[in-house]
Amino acid sequence: MNPAFWLLARVRRATEQYWRVTEQEEQYVGPVEAGAADRVERALVIASQQRTLISRSKCGSGR
Repeated sequence: MNPAFWLLARVRRATEQYWRVTEQEEQYVGPVEAGAADRVERALVIASQQRTLISRSKCGSGR
């Protein structure tokens, strides 16, 4: 199983197959999750900006 899905199942208590996340683990996972989401968001913004720059450079090159 994908580690992210495993953690999600534990945090959401989606299945009895895994032990519950402790209070201490929840306090740790929250900021880690927020940091990961922020990094993904920044990566998507950077990729979008790069794609825009590439499109603009092709438009202005006379191709």
